[in-house]
Amino acid sequence: WIDLSEMTYGNPLYDIGFLWYVVKKSNDRVFDRVFHTDAEGAYNMWKAFAKAYFETEDLAAVEELVKPYAYAGINLILKVMPNTGFITYNKDEILEECRK
Repeated sequence: WIDLSEMTYGNPLYDIGFLWYVVKKSNDRVFDRVFHTDAEGAYNMWKAFAKAYFETEDLAAVEELVKPYAYAGINLILKVMPNTGFITYNKDEILEECRK
């Protein structure tokens, strides 16, 4: 959990936001390859991590906090690697969220 490795520098909310995004938007193949579990297992990992890291039971507040970092970071990834698997499938949604 220490280095989630997406942005690898700066505010850790970019890495945490990316983790949140992967858990919320992935497909079964990604869950299996990244988390070695299914969607429910990945979400349970996210919940356990978020509650411990942010020291709260309010996951909705955590998600609202990390969401802008997730979409901003993913937008940067799309600019560098425009054909990045599951991210590409959600490109329109990502760009719309970045405009908010």
